[in-house]
Amino acid sequence: MKPVLLIDLSAIFWSAWHSSANDAVSQATTRTLSGVDKAIGAYGERAVAICCDAGRSFRKDLAETYKAQRPEKDHAAIEELRRIEERLKLDGHLLWKFPTFEADDVIATATQKATAAGLDVTIATGDKDLLQLVGPRVTVLSTRSWEVADEAAVVAKFKVLPSQIGDYLALVGDASDGIKGAPGIGPVKAAELLQKFGSIKNIFVKLALVPDEVGKPAVVKSLRENADGVDLARRLVALRFDVPLEFEEIFAHREQVTLSGANEEMDEPMDAEFVEKDEPMPEILPPAETPEPQTTTTTMVVHRNGTTALPFELQLEPNSLATAHRLAVGMHDSRLYQRFQSPEAIMAVIIRGREMGIPALTALDSFHVIEGKPSPHAYLIIAQAKRHADCEYFQCTSTNSTSATWVTKSRRNPEPTSLTYTIEQARAAGLTGPNWTKRPDEMLRKTAGAQLARMEYPDAAMGLYAVEEMGGEA
Repeated sequence: MKPVLLIDLSAIFWSAWHSSANDAVSQATTRTLSGVDKAIGAYGERAVAICCDAGRSFRKDLAETYKAQRPEKDHAAIEELRRIEERLKLDGHLLWKFPTFEADDVIATATQKATAAGLDVTIATGDKDLLQLVGPRVTVLSTRSWEVADEAAVVAKFKVLPSQIGDYLALVGDASDGIKGAPGIGPVKAAELLQKFGSIKNIFVKLALVPDEVGKPAVVKSLRENADGVDLARRLVALRFDVPLEFEEIFAHREQVTLSGANEEMDEPMDAEFVEKDEPMPEILPPAETPEPQTTTTTMVVHRNGTTALPFELQLEPNSLATAHRLAVGMHDSRLYQRFQSPEAIMAVIIRGREMGIPALTALDSFHVIEGKPSPHAYLIIAQAKRHADCEYFQCTSTNSTSATWVTKSRRNPEPTSLTYTIEQARAAGLTGPNWTKRPDEMLRKTAGAQLARMEYPDAAMGLYAVEEMGGEA
C-alpha cells in the first residue's frame, strides 16, 4: 500500500479567507485550491484524503468559550467552502468529514490507522495542534511555510517532544482557540516544566507534594489557581482517535468529473434563441498540387478607443458566442482559472475582453472578480490608454513609497494632464492589503496610472476599476 497524505482543508481555507482582501471569495478559492494542489504535487505518489470540519465541534460542549472569540463565520465563506469541497470531489479526491468532529480528529484517527498498518504519513496543515502526531512514521508539512517538521524539528522549535505538545499547549494556552492555559506561564517556562517533569499530570503531583521544586512562587500560584482551566485546556487540545472513517477508502480509485457535467455536453450547441448553431470546420486535406500564390487583403477593425485588431472571424480565439461558450466550459474544467466560479463567468470575461480588443486568454489572465464585478489589473487599463488613438504619450514621471505621478498628452487637449496619487489617499480609501505594506511604490504606481487612464481616456478604460483600486491583491 502507498504512503498516505492527509490534508487539513479547514486550516488551509480559513487561513486563505482571513488573509484575503476585498475579493475574499475569489482569492480564498484560488489560494485554497492552490494549497491543496501544492501539497499533492509535493507528494504525488501518496494516497490522499482531504479532511474537513463538520459543523459544531464536540469541544463546544466541553467549553462554550472554545473559539468563542472568533468572529461569526461569514455566510459567504461557508458557502464558498462548500463549493470548494464539491470541486475537490469532482476532481476525484476523497473527502472525509464527520458530524461533531474537527478535521484534526479525522486526521488523528486516519494517522493512527495508517501507522498501525505500517504506512508513512504526511499531514499538510497550518495547525500546530497536529504536531502531537509527529513520530517515526509521521511528519507535518506546513501549509504556511511549506517546511516539513519531523521529531527533531518539533523539539528544536518548541523544546518539547511531539508527544508533549498537547501538555505544552494546555499550559501556554491558545488565544486563537479561546484556550486560556495558565497565565504567566509562557513557552519557555512550559518547556522547562515538561522537560523536568514529563507531563502535566506529573507537574501537578509534584505541586501537591513539593511545590518549591515546581518553580517560583508566581508559577506555583498560577498553576494552583488555574488547575481546572489547565485540565480543561488539556481536554480541548486532545485529539480524538475514534472518528468512524473507513480507512481503506483512501486506496480506492476515483474518477475525475468535469466541472460542467458530462464531457459530451461540451459539444452540444447552445440554445438556438441564444446563438445560431455553429457550422463544423471543413476538413483540411493536403493539396493535390502547389497552388499559385494569392494576394489577400485584410481589413483591420478599429475599436471605439482607436485601437486596431483583426476582424473577429480571423482572430485566433472563439469566433462565435457558441464557440466562446465551449471555450469557457473547457477553461473551467481545466481548473486553471479557479477564481471564476462558472463557465458563464469565464465567458462574460472573454466577452468583456473582446470589447476591449484583447484575446480571450489574455482577458482571463488579466481579470479578477472583486465584489462580484470583473476588475482588470491596473496595467491592462494603462495599456488600453496608451493604445488609444488620441494618446500621444502616457508615462510615469515619478514614483516612491509615498506617491506616484503619471503624465499624459491627449490630442484633444492643448496641454498635458498629470495625476499624483499618495499613500495618504490610499489609506483614506481603505487600501491596506498585504501588497500595500510590502510594495507600496508599485501599488501607488498602478493605482495612479489606472486613475489617469480612466479620467483622460474613459472609452479606453470602459468604466472599469482596477483590482488594486478595489482593494484586491494582484
